[in-house]
Amino acid sequence: MDRRRSISRVSVGIVALTVATVAIWRLWPRERLLLEHAVRVTNMDGWDRAYRDYMWASDHEAILYSITPDDQVRLVSHNTLTGMEKPLIGLAQRLEERQGKYNGYWLSPDGNWMLYSNFYMASVSATPRDGARRLTWRSKLWNDPQLPRKPTLAEYLGWTGIHWLPDSRRWIQPGSDSSGREATRLMVRSIDTPKEDGVIAIPKSCRSLFEGENSEAMVWLSEAHLVLQTWTVEPGEESTAHSVDFYEADLKKDVPPRHWTVEVPREWTIEKVLVAPHADNVGWVFHRHYVSPLLTELHRLGLPIRLTPAEETMVYVSRADGTEMREIGTTSTPQDANQDVEIKWLPGGKRLSFVYKNMLYTVSAF
Repeated sequence: MDRRRSISRVSVGIVALTVATVAIWRLWPRERLLLEHAVRVTNMDGWDRAYRDYMWASDHEAILYSITPDDQVRLVSHNTLTGMEKPLIGLAQRLEERQGKYNGYWLSPDGNWMLYSNFYMASVSATPRDGARRLTWRSKLWNDPQLPRKPTLAEYLGWTGIHWLPDSRRWIQPGSDSSGREATRLMVRSIDTPKEDGVIAIPKSCRSLFEGENSEAMVWLSEAHLVLQTWTVEPGEESTAHSVDFYEADLKKDVPPRHWTVEVPREWTIEKVLVAPHADNVGWVFHRHYVSPLLTELHRLGLPIRLTPAEETMVYVSRADGTEMREIGTTSTPQDANQDVEIKWLPGGKRLSFVYKNMLYTVSAF
């Protein structure tokens, strides 16, 4: 009799524990999973893994590109509304003309022009997206015989970026003063003229913004108005920062740039900070080591569950000043860092895109 009672009690306990587990599972607040809220665009697994990326020509057109091991450029236009793809053969052939000597590609905001430069930016070329012609501008930085010396590579690499202006006709690129020093002026160039369209003298109060690896973090709202953030991390290293400095500068005025700092929780590791195209929002990617509260509660109830922390990737969006920080979604962090979430803003500034485990997605930022 006692044995039957003991078995009965154990059975009741198991049933009660099972009911409690199911109730907790159904009623426990669930995480906002990133992939459940994202829209799948296309599989990039078939693209060359040595070097591949994508650019947005509009909110509904992605340009996928890769460089194959034999230095061939592959470019495809992907329509996110229809799923149709179209090879950009003329543009790819144009970019292949001197492949291996170019430093980067920059697509205009309207998606109609592509800029590309050689490694030392001795020249910058532009071609329309059909590749029908090529326009080239040579830089005085390396070609002017009147300069007393060439800048060293360390000096030159301080700021090497090219940035389209919102009109999609002009862009900003680094210049130099009469002694060849960087971070003293910027050149404004235009696809409508073979000469410099203008020169912007960088005020002394703003020159520090152009020293260091800040180029990719800049958003230009006009030829003299920019917003940037200064967080960087070396490839393969982990960030230890828990705050990010932002600056807004008007290069027409010799006044210190407006500065503000955004703090993030200390248990979060910053992986990416990206200012939106209109500089009104910021996209964030964080990592954290995490134990599910649900598993913690089940462990407390007596289930034999090991509470092993797992690393997860979190995507957030905030206002430019760091307020209204809101979670877009979380997902597990892949063991292969090359397959982790890398975010980009779509041109309209309302959606983010990311590649995760070789699949390209977009997700609403609001």
